[in-house]
Amino acid sequence: MVSLNMVLRSGEKDMQHTILIVDDEAWHRRGMTNLLKSLYPEMELLEAKNGSTALELCKSREIDIVITDINMPNMDGLEFMRRLHDLKPDIKIIVLTAYNKFEYAKAAIKYGVIDFILKPVKVSELQDVLQKTFSILCREFVGRKKHHQFESYMLQADQLRQNHLVNQWLLNETKDSNLIDQISQFLDIYSMPGNVILFELASPIHKENREELVIYLKENITDSLFYLESNPNILMAICIKEPLSDSILKKAIRWCQDKLGQNMKVVVGRHVTDLASEAYISYQNAYSVLPLHFYEKSNPLFGEAINLTFYPANNKHYYHYEKELIQMFQEGKLSQALQTFHNLVYNFFEPGNLPPYSARQIATCILYNLLNHFDYAMPHQRQLQLFGEIDLILVESNTISQLSTLATNIIEQIYQEVSLQKEVTNNRMNQILEYIDEHYMENITLSEVADRFSFHPSYFSTLFKSISGKSFTDYISEKRMNKAKELLKNPSNKIRDISENLGFSSPGYFAKTFKRFFGVTPEDFRKSNGTYKENE
Repeated sequence: MVSLNMVLRSGEKDMQHTILIVDDEAWHRRGMTNLLKSLYPEMELLEAKNGSTALELCKSREIDIVITDINMPNMDGLEFMRRLHDLKPDIKIIVLTAYNKFEYAKAAIKYGVIDFILKPVKVSELQDVLQKTFSILCREFVGRKKHHQFESYMLQADQLRQNHLVNQWLLNETKDSNLIDQISQFLDIYSMPGNVILFELASPIHKENREELVIYLKENITDSLFYLESNPNILMAICIKEPLSDSILKKAIRWCQDKLGQNMKVVVGRHVTDLASEAYISYQNAYSVLPLHFYEKSNPLFGEAINLTFYPANNKHYYHYEKELIQMFQEGKLSQALQTFHNLVYNFFEPGNLPPYSARQIATCILYNLLNHFDYAMPHQRQLQLFGEIDLILVESNTISQLSTLATNIIEQIYQEVSLQKEVTNNRMNQILEYIDEHYMENITLSEVADRFSFHPSYFSTLFKSISGKSFTDYISEKRMNKAKELLKNPSNKIRDISENLGFSSPGYFAKTFKRFFGVTPEDFRKSNGTYKENE
């Protein structure tokens, strides 16, 4: 035997039944109520002393099961069952009687009676009959639920079909007559003027919020609301007759912001005289204008009033911005670097109506090159992190101000890393110069010094020249030549010894180098200083 709990679990959650007990004998009515309350405490129990009272209760209350006596004054059980069957045939009836007569059973069956229980009532018999009744109610509930689900699925399928047809229609420039006929039929737009309005959400929203938005737009804009299959964040409204006013659309935008916390961009497409055959013109106009929201023009936008022409990006036009940024970084001018990028965003991007994707790509390209130029200034892991933040510009900058904010933050981070590295490098360069001052008279090389201080030779060569203003070789040579001048002033120092002490391979190479620096030979230098010796 199936338990009541199993039955309830198979039906709706927390399902409870309401049972009406009808009996003219108060003591028996109360006794039955108490018995049922002890067996099924979750059930709601009602009482009626006759058929008339019971019938009124069934009219005003949701009753699932009626347990009724037959022999009652005023309105007997059979009359009550007949009227109840006509009024609410789904109510299940159990007959409770002391008269075990076939005539009663025969008369009651046609009124949908589930079963009979004889007085005095046996608990086991009552449980069996009620259990059977609960099972019937549960099966009927599940059947109704499946029916509702089927109807819901059919409705969804029909909505999807209509949505697909609308998408085909708005993208159809071939003027397919069959498609137009289908659209005209369910939208009722035969020879009607109107326009297409696009509502674009800044980001995906929860199903519940989306449904709430759809309800609002259908109540305040138009019932003909569909979503763009290529971008579900865009809703399309088919508006008949005159375009909606700016105030109504702004109200919808504010509602979406206040109620759902979402920014919604709205574009009203060009007005057409025959929606059935020309709606695609209005749609294309609205869709082409939609990107202008990136530049934070007014919201809503009216495509009718906009003459839009996007020009392709010319890479040559923004190269100088990139060069300026690098130069500002090298000179330690962060504010000027940020101003340079600001000029790029608000002077170069906007006037030419550059498509948003091109603006994003140019911004990211400049930042990529900036980061690559100063890649030496930071650990590899930090580089990867910043590359990831640059990539976010492509997907998260819905407006030009968002692009500017994201890019500015990245520029500041790169500058911070470069400045930190410059400070570290300057400290190390001081150590390098001190080392050179101690060892320049030895035969030291660029590779040797670079290795000692953990630099790549090529990078060290560039870095050394950028800081000292001289190549490594010239710097060493200049140090040696200045020392040579100092030593030549002492007549006791022989030129051959000076050459050897300064790390030159021969006196001749020393003399040649000295003349290249000072324009005179070591001998002529000594003569001019009065320190020349004939035997030298």
